[in-house]
Amino acid sequence: MRNHIVLDIERSADDGDLECRLRRFGLDFSFVYAPVSHLRESEWARWTHILPAYVRAARQALVGKVRQNHLIFLTAAGLALTAAILSSFYPKTTPEISVLNFIYRRRSGPVGRLLDLFVKRALERMKFIGVPSHGAAEAYSRRFPNAASRIRIFPTWCGFPEDPPVATPSKVPVFAGGRSARDYGTLLKALRMLDVSALLAASKTAVKGLTIPSGVTLSFDVPERTFANLLMQACIVVVPLQSASFDAGQSVVLQAMCYGKPIVATDSAGLSEYIEHGKTGLLVPPSDPQALAFAIKALLDDPKLASCLGQEARRVYCGRYSRDAFVRRLASTFVAVSAETL
Repeated sequence: MRNHIVLDIERSADDGDLECRLRRFGLDFSFVYAPVSHLRESEWARWTHILPAYVRAARQALVGKVRQNHLIFLTAAGLALTAAILSSFYPKTTPEISVLNFIYRRRSGPVGRLLDLFVKRALERMKFIGVPSHGAAEAYSRRFPNAASRIRIFPTWCGFPEDPPVATPSKVPVFAGGRSARDYGTLLKALRMLDVSALLAASKTAVKGLTIPSGVTLSFDVPERTFANLLMQACIVVVPLQSASFDAGQSVVLQAMCYGKPIVATDSAGLSEYIEHGKTGLLVPPSDPQALAFAIKALLDDPKLASCLGQEARRVYCGRYSRDAFVRRLASTFVAVSAETL
C-alpha cells in the first residue's frame, strides 16, 4: 500500500530530511505538498484565503494521478478536515484519511456552531485521529463521541530544523516565540520585575495592545531557520500560555528540548506531558507573572541547574520525540511494523 503524507506548507529542506529518514527505514511513503500560507491572521482572511487554498490542495490530493489508499496529514488539521469532507464527492478515488496532529480551537457564536458541525462530520470519516496529549484526547472524545474510538495519543513531532544552527554565545537571557494561545502580557510583566532583556519571535496579533519594554526585541513572522537561530541565542526559553481549551506550545518546547535549552513554561495539560517539572524544565501557573519571574530568575542565577535541565531535556527529546522516534511511531501505527525492527 502506498501512503501519502500531505503537509500544509510548501516543501522545505526539513521536509526533505523527514523523507530521507522514511526511505532509510524502507517505508514507501510519497509526499504531496500544499502551498497554504498561515500568515494572514484575521478571521476574514481565513475564509477568503486559507479555506480556498485548503479546498484546492485537498482536491489535488484526492484526485491525483497516483492512486492513493491512505492520506496521512502530518500537521495540517484544517487541510485534513477539508479533505475528509471533499472525499464524499469522489467515491471512485476515496482513500482512507488520518490526521496526526489534530488541534481544534473552538469558537463561539454562529461561526463556532457551523465549524463544530463541519469538524464533526469530517472526523466521522477519518480512520485515525492523533492528538498531542491525554487531556486533548479526553476533551475531543467528549465533544465528538462518534469519533472517540479513533482518537489516539500521537505526540507532536518537531517540525523545526532538528540539527542545531552553528553554536553561538548566549546573547540575551530569555527567548519566547510562537502564536497560538500565547500570554505575552504575563511574560512582559515578569520581565519588567527582573529588568532583563529578551527576544520575542511572535505575530503582531499576539502582542497587539501590549507595552513593550525597552529591553525586549520583537521579530514578526520569522521563517523556521531564523526562529531556530534566535532561540539558540538565548539562555532560557519561555513558553507562556493562556488558559486555553486546546493544546499549544509543544512545537517550541520540543525545539528547545532538541537544542538542550532550559525551559520555563505554563503548566497546562498539554505541556505537562512533555515537560517534567524540575527535571526537563520548570512549570508555572497560568497568568502569574510573579511565579514566572521567580522561575526565570532561578535559572539565570543558577547556571548549573539550567544546564542540567537542558541536558536532560535533550536526552528525553532524543529518545522520545526525535524524527527517528517519530518515524518509528509512524511505521508501527500505520504499516503494522514493529518499532523494534526499525
